[in-house]
Amino acid sequence: MIGIKNQVIINKKVFNRRLFPLIELVKNFQLNPYSNLPLREKISLPFVLVFLGIWISGTLSIGYFFARYTEKKEIQQVKDVGSLILREFQQEIKEMHLDAKLLVEGTTIKRALQSKNKTEILQQLLPLRINLSLDLMKVVDKNGNQLADLRSSTLYQAKISNQTAISQVINGVDFSSIITAEKPAPSILIGTAAIKSNRGIIGGLILGRAVSDKLLEEVTQGISEDIIALQKGEIIASSFPKAYDFSDEQIKQLSQNNFKKIRICEQLYITKTITLLGLYATELQLVILSNITDLEITKRNFWILISSLSLLGSVIAILVGYLVSNLIAGRVFMMTNATEKLASGDLNIRLPVIYNDEVYRLAKGFNSMAEQLEARERKIKHQMQQLEETLEKLLTTEGILAKLSSNQAQLVHTEKMSSLGRMVAGIAHELNNPVSFIYGNVDHAVQYCEELLELINVYRQEYPEPTPLVNDILSEIDVEFLE
Repeated sequence: MIGIKNQVIINKKVFNRRLFPLIELVKNFQLNPYSNLPLREKISLPFVLVFLGIWISGTLSIGYFFARYTEKKEIQQVKDVGSLILREFQQEIKEMHLDAKLLVEGTTIKRALQSKNKTEILQQLLPLRINLSLDLMKVVDKNGNQLADLRSSTLYQAKISNQTAISQVINGVDFSSIITAEKPAPSILIGTAAIKSNRGIIGGLILGRAVSDKLLEEVTQGISEDIIALQKGEIIASSFPKAYDFSDEQIKQLSQNNFKKIRICEQLYITKTITLLGLYATELQLVILSNITDLEITKRNFWILISSLSLLGSVIAILVGYLVSNLIAGRVFMMTNATEKLASGDLNIRLPVIYNDEVYRLAKGFNSMAEQLEARERKIKHQMQQLEETLEKLLTTEGILAKLSSNQAQLVHTEKMSSLGRMVAGIAHELNNPVSFIYGNVDHAVQYCEELLELINVYRQEYPEPTPLVNDILSEIDVEFLE
């Protein structure tokens, strides 16, 4: 028994020790400011916070992915335009070579070159230059001597480094490339072709077209992007008229930044730089400007719309949370007020039972309790009324007894004392008989008990290991205590 009790005590201590952290957690939670809020706020606050968290994270995610999508679309569009412009320039350079090859295949230029008549050569080349919109047409003989040099006003005073082109063409090498002219002339797209006769190479033809505003306008025809051509960090041509007013710092940014946003004249552009290599380490940089102002305005308007929707959603969430919490808390407050009135003694108070939910099932139970209390109060009042009537009757009877004479009272007292004496004598006689019987059998009872105890000792000696049933009975009757 003692071992079992000790084990129970140990188990209780272990349980309390394990339960203590949970109790402390509950106490800390109760000390939390949330636990001190009114019921309305306790109901609405989690709803509003969860809704706002989901709504704001959702709108921010949508806005972020939209912004990323538009940025990728902008960059991809500029990449596509860059590839298109690069193909256009490569095609333009290739056309220079094709035009030169077509011209030298005719007999007119061959015959004029064989006669070495410069006037005739010029007469043949001048209308071709105008028709083909060329800025440079140059004819050399097989020794590299210049027989004709027709230029547009753009290249009229330019010093053109074309010795390599001349040496290549008189050796029969046809090619197209870009060459550099000294300032203030721009880079030139050239195409060459050797002029051959039955006796072999008799000269060469060099065609060229300057990288000018006109050329860039032709290349950008049909697209909304602009091109700025840079050579050695300076603008040589542009389809963007305001580019010539750029500062050196802006030009440096244009040449270095790729897929970067630059603000020019209150407009926002994204840039991509294409580099074309030519003869004499010529580097022609083509900077593509894509106006993304409208797109940025769209993005800004989208963010404004997202923010407005977030604000509207927040207001709606707060209002819905307030209305729901007010509905639930109002019903609880109504029950609280009814309970207080019931406690103050107003047993006629009742709660309306409209909906079949937990709160109104509680209201139904409240009404049932109020009805039971009212019925019990009516019963108590009825019993009190009956007690009052009985008390009045008793007071009336006592008044009658008070009018009895003193002799009658003494007689009654004497009769009572006589009856009491007879009753005490009878009780004494009745007690004497069982006491005498018990006294006469005490010695025999003691002898029997000693014999039974002796028998138990003999059993213990003969059978020191009792059966489980015997142990249970010994434990139940507590033999040691009986002994």
